[in-house]
Amino acid sequence: MGGRVVEGTGLENRQACKRLVGSNPTPSATSQNVPVFLGAFCYDKFPRISVARPSYIFTGMWVRLSTERDLEDIARIDAVAGVDADRRALVSQAIAENTCWVAGRGNPPEGYLVLSPRHFFGRDFVSLVVVKGSARRRGLATALFQVAETSATTRQLFTSTNQSNRPMQALLEMRGYQKAGVIDHLDLDDPEIVFVRYLS
Repeated sequence: MGGRVVEGTGLENRQACKRLVGSNPTPSATSQNVPVFLGAFCYDKFPRISVARPSYIFTGMWVRLSTERDLEDIARIDAVAGVDADRRALVSQAIAENTCWVAGRGNPPEGYLVLSPRHFFGRDFVSLVVVKGSARRRGLATALFQVAETSATTRQLFTSTNQSNRPMQALLEMRGYQKAGVIDHLDLDDPEIVFVRYLS
């Protein structure tokens, strides 16, 4: 996942990407001086990706910083955000602070992640990651985490999930996260497991 990232001249350029630059997302300079991360894609598939927002394109999917226009799509992805005012406010604030990323295989977005800088004892924390049910197990959460890890501002990146959420635990362990502790009494009979990854 995310192994082949190709550098191009910007999303408004409809030609093929120019040069393979390696396995990790690395900024490429565009004519707009905006960091854009391009993969082996036809740009026409992604008309909603803007050169005004940092974007990553992996093989088969894209990830970009969200905008206020994404709120309704996020509410459809995340049932809680659709009905809970506090969750919606959290997402709206993250969008305003440029810490909310959306991902998809086409249009509209099918997943999102909120990266909260220095939120957990002075360390960055992935506070939300949600992928639409029909789009799960397609690599979107992996792509979102890869972007979060690239964007993190601290050497340690923390996140947490319920003990019952085995798929998320498997994803985190696959990405090199290790258990850092357990918090009881948040959800009845379903402890919250805290994970950490040390970033190079």
